[in-house]
Amino acid sequence: MTLNCAIVGDGGSVFAVDMPLEGDVRHMKRRIKREHPGRIDCDADELELYVARKSDGTWMTDADAKSVTDTSTLTHLARAHAYLHDYGIYDSDSEEEEASDDSDSEAAAAAAAVAKAAGTVRLLVVVPNAWTKPVHRCVFSIAHLTRQHHELLVKKLRLGLRFVAAAEPQATSVAPYRWPQGEHDAAAQHVAWLAYLREHFALDAQELQWLEVSADETLLSVNDEALPFGLRGTASLLLVDRRSLVHDEPLAGVRLVVQVRPRVGRDHRSQALAQLIAANLKAPLDCAPMSLVTDLNDRWFFSWFSAARVVTHVSLEHPGNALAFVAAATASASVSSSFCGFFATSEKGTFQREPSVFRNWIEADPAAEFPAEKGRYHLYISLACPWASRCLAMLELKGLHDAVGVSVVHPVFQKTKPNDPEDTHVGWAFVDPEATPSIAGPSGLGAYSSKDSTVDPINGAAFVRDLYERCTSQKVRFTVPVLWDKQKQTILSNESSEIIRMFNSAFRGVAPGAHDYYPERLRAQIDEINAWVYDDINNGVYKCGFASTQQAYDEAVTKLFAALDRVEQILGRQRFLVGDAFTEADLRLFMTLIRFDEVYYVHFKTSKRLIKDFPNLSNYTREIYQHPKIKPTVNMQHIKLHYYASHTHINTFGIVPVSAAIDLDAPHDRHRFPATNWP
Repeated sequence: MTLNCAIVGDGGSVFAVDMPLEGDVRHMKRRIKREHPGRIDCDADELELYVARKSDGTWMTDADAKSVTDTSTLTHLARAHAYLHDYGIYDSDSEEEEASDDSDSEAAAAAAAVAKAAGTVRLLVVVPNAWTKPVHRCVFSIAHLTRQHHELLVKKLRLGLRFVAAAEPQATSVAPYRWPQGEHDAAAQHVAWLAYLREHFALDAQELQWLEVSADETLLSVNDEALPFGLRGTASLLLVDRRSLVHDEPLAGVRLVVQVRPRVGRDHRSQALAQLIAANLKAPLDCAPMSLVTDLNDRWFFSWFSAARVVTHVSLEHPGNALAFVAAATASASVSSSFCGFFATSEKGTFQREPSVFRNWIEADPAAEFPAEKGRYHLYISLACPWASRCLAMLELKGLHDAVGVSVVHPVFQKTKPNDPEDTHVGWAFVDPEATPSIAGPSGLGAYSSKDSTVDPINGAAFVRDLYERCTSQKVRFTVPVLWDKQKQTILSNESSEIIRMFNSAFRGVAPGAHDYYPERLRAQIDEINAWVYDDINNGVYKCGFASTQQAYDEAVTKLFAALDRVEQILGRQRFLVGDAFTEADLRLFMTLIRFDEVYYVHFKTSKRLIKDFPNLSNYTREIYQHPKIKPTVNMQHIKLHYYASHTHINTFGIVPVSAAIDLDAPHDRHRFPATNWP
């Protein structure tokens, strides 16, 4: 005998099933759960069963079941050991008439057949909080995912997702997919979905496969306790892979949103990018996304955005910690979903800095394409950024403050397209401190001072991103420094190592008499030192902070302190890195050292030793800091605000710690060594 059931899932979605009459209520719940795991993700014992009779005594139809939002008037099958026929669910005439275990079986079967033909429902199966829990459909887009990575992702994530394997996407952006209004036929929806994939990804139907992945408790309770939306139910993963066709259909009545990120460049081919986007049946179509980045090893990065546009980023070492981090992240703000940007990591989780894009060169020759001219160029910087600050310091050392204009961004990242809910990038912003004394961080939390920030007097840009988008349509990172050519209205360079050399040598006719910080006789030594200082110290601290595996962090922090020990030994026998001459090599190193104890030691986990624990390094740092042209370029407030308030994937709530007791104006002992070009 079969039983006509209607299962009410998350968001009140309803689907009809036929079940054999076997055993008691507990047995029935377990059978329903076992046969429909993709649609029922609660425990079997949590299901609630009701006799589907209306108040007038007639059985519900499918349409009646879909309109139910309150079960208070229905008969609840509360006793686990009770048998379903005890409640008369097979009786088509009288609620009081009960069937026995053995009698009337043929009549019951006939009644069931009539009920099925009439579209009636005898048993209503309801998941917990069915009408208060929103329904979502989720999609991942992953680039350059190998089979090994795929297997690892399946093993580690295990969210009860449904995976869609497909060829590599040909499009860089895709409009949201919308289920046909009023369309409840699963087969028709499946056909429409396949057509959508073929249209936007140049896929043949035979290149698609739906793969089931077992579920566990990793994130199944998220939407119950913390998020206004959840990850319950099946989802889809679009993989860069080819499989044979195995048909299956998506959930009925659920909108699906897809977004594909541009192809990964050659510098981070081994990085797996994923973006999870959720759409709520009851939410507007432009609801904000939730994002996920993982190197598929040990670390995961989640972000989400609320209706109030509050962004939160969290990193965790294992997805099993998901509930803990979600609870912490939502403790002081209503957060929901977004992502500000990805940084590149290698396959083993090592941070990889992307190369600068604009590499033009200023020359002393008046006939050059970019000649050294007073008033022609403008420098956009962050006082927090070590790469940009080295440019400002060189500008001051060379006496170019009257020849090259300077604008300073706010130290804390902001949403760079604040009126576009689909664009979640955050980055450098220009702020008028008089009009806006403080601004919130990218998470929507905090109030961070705008002191010493400026507007853009040249282009009137609100964000550094605006400058880049005026010059290129390519996908680039919107970084500082930016050296702007006012005459050509373009970015001349965004490579700090080249900007400081242009300031050092090209402007001698504009500001003569200053020292040469990259003298020809020392260039080979300077270049050799720059190479390992950059890799192991300047960029080394970022490799520690942005490492996404323990192995990558361990390697980076070991190299960092080996390099610091090496510098400590060098400074034990001479004034500067290249003998008795202060050069660009010292300036480049200094910008990392001055930030080390206040920021990197805590924020980037470079916590083996402080710079103040190195006698030579600490004295060296204080001497350079006390130079009258360099000291004004060090803004410790901007430095601390930027790192602690902008990197919310590391410091979720943007809490800025108290300063260490470091007196940078204390006397130093570097006078024990001679210096040739030093005040």
